[in-house]
Amino acid sequence: MISDADRAALRLEDVELDKRFRLEEPMIAAPYLYFIEAGMASISYLGRGTNTAAVAVIGREGFSGTGVLLGAAKSPSCTMMVVPGRAHRASVKDALCLMDRSRFFRRIILRYVHAMTIQHCETALSASRGTLLQRLARCLLMAHDRLEQKDVPLTHEQISVMLACRRAGITGALCELHAKGFILQPSRGTIRLLDRQGLISTCQPFYGGSEGEFTRLSAINESAPLDS
Repeated sequence: MISDADRAALRLEDVELDKRFRLEEPMIAAPYLYFIEAGMASISYLGRGTNTAAVAVIGREGFSGTGVLLGAAKSPSCTMMVVPGRAHRASVKDALCLMDRSRFFRRIILRYVHAMTIQHCETALSASRGTLLQRLARCLLMAHDRLEQKDVPLTHEQISVMLACRRAGITGALCELHAKGFILQPSRGTIRLLDRQGLISTCQPFYGGSEGEFTRLSAINESAPLDS
């Protein structure tokens, strides 16, 4: 939670974010950072050729453009809204100036980057070691965390892109989760979660690390010494 003074320095602007709106384009300097209040964005890494992989998601806990605040004007990643929402928008210039002036703002930013690094690592681990069912369960849980609603508005096609697998495989895995009683049969681009604990049990040990770190860091007293 940033101070009122830091918030004023950012000169935040409220904006609506439509589905497929791009918060960050690959290898193009982003003019704004988006502090998401509602909805969900997916971060995809664009490799050589046509190789693309979703590496993380952002919701109300975070913001786009972490690379910019770490000193990289451009990033090979694309950040796009997969569930529409809204955000507070700040210019990169204002955010960088505040990073230089406010140690507390800088500490909050670096904590978030740390937690996001863990999310990237868990994504890589699940992609290399997890089954499709485990990866799907993790994807649904992460969406549920950020949207705070039982109905997750993701289509089979969106999930197949995020998990880099065939749509038919996603359909089969969703049917399996439905048969276990963890979700309702998806309809009209919406998946209703019925048993969160069942999904957690399905996707372990690939879920919970970054979520736990977000919770831990958020609970730290901001009045504590800067070296805590």
